[in-house]
Amino acid sequence: MTASAGSKRTAGPHDPGHMLIHVGRTLWDNVPASGAASLLVLIAASPALVVGIGLSWVIGWPLLMLCTGAVWAGIVAACARLLDGDACTLPAMLGLVRQHARSGIRISIVPAIVGPILLGSLHLIDQNPDAGWIMLPLFLDLGVAIVVGTSLVTIYTLAIERRASGTELWLASAIVTISRPVPVLGTLTLFGVAAWMAVTVGPIALIAVAPLAMLCVAVTREAWPDPPAGGALHD
Repeated sequence: MTASAGSKRTAGPHDPGHMLIHVGRTLWDNVPASGAASLLVLIAASPALVVGIGLSWVIGWPLLMLCTGAVWAGIVAACARLLDGDACTLPAMLGLVRQHARSGIRISIVPAIVGPILLGSLHLIDQNPDAGWIMLPLFLDLGVAIVVGTSLVTIYTLAIERRASGTELWLASAIVTISRPVPVLGTLTLFGVAAWMAVTVGPIALIAVAPLAMLCVAVTREAWPDPPAGGALHD
């Protein structure tokens, strides 16, 4: 994110009311772009949802994370432009998806691994209800899943705007979660609702995910509003 783009930001730090108003106005002014972004995520996620619902989530979950992660990073970048008051046409959005696909896949590898491990632990408990020792790895898996899940709300924005990677990126996401638990957990809850609707109603429910991407950008910026020069995480 360039310095000029950052200067356009209107949602001030520590001002969640202003942040939500800014997100709402941006969505209202960019309905076609929001719809196009959601459609791209829907196209990417549909095969994985079919596999997960029809076959097994042990296979479908990693596929879902990797396929949507490749698109999601670009959608987050597009939403960041829209929040800055810039236009983002469909060709520009596709260009951002291509530009950030590799970063999105790298981030998505972690939840793609964590999900099946947690599902495996739940399956073991279901098959061995009297084996109390299984609860320990389940609690460990659940703790890791919570950390990863909350980090996903902010990590794509940090990867794009801060140009961080690896451990530094996940640590920064954890810091945002700790400093702003309510908006992060609220956003994660909305993702859970969207995922539940996608499973019960069908993939068409994912048409609402672009507003969530924009909310992720706004929440991250509200917690860490001023990216340093050059986009690095630290000076």
